[in-house]
Amino acid sequence: MTEIISNAQTITADQVNIREAVLSDAPALTDIYNYYIQTTTYSFRIDLTDVSLKEEQIKERQGTNPFLVATFDDKVIGYAYTSDSGSYEGYSPTKEISIYLDPHVKAHGIGGKLYHALEDEILANYPAIYKIISLVTGTNETSLKFHQKHGFTEYGRCKNMGYKFDQWLDVVYLEKDIHPIH
Repeated sequence: MTEIISNAQTITADQVNIREAVLSDAPALTDIYNYYIQTTTYSFRIDLTDVSLKEEQIKERQGTNPFLVATFDDKVIGYAYTSDSGSYEGYSPTKEISIYLDPHVKAHGIGGKLYHALEDEILANYPAIYKIISLVTGTNETSLKFHQKHGFTEYGRCKNMGYKFDQWLDVVYLEKDIHPIH
């Protein structure tokens, strides 16, 4: 396991650097993701994952989907990426976004900075992406407010879509047009 950020409460967004993910980031990304698997309903994954998953995700996205990391003092404290939203070619204009932060750095503007960097990367280098979506657990009020603040609107809710920690969970579907179709 990589070192946990212990003084994160003093980190502000202007102290954070954003860059493309590289394979050597995979252990830190895994630790962040495993925290959410183990302690929250934000991911419906039950079993902890290993570094190979994040390595594979970084490799798969090169050239087709942006994958960014936020760093502080050369330590990865968060990440954001897009994924294909469907398995067929016709879905390619729409991408699903995911954002995860080290749990100790929430509410310091870092998630917003990471999201804006991801959107800027899409606008600058991925002109074929027209829409981004996000699937958020219905009980994750922080994420729902975050997405609303950044221009996402709800377009659906699937009741009891997942089951974790002895409870049924809704999924809220959110969307945002990046390159609106006229």
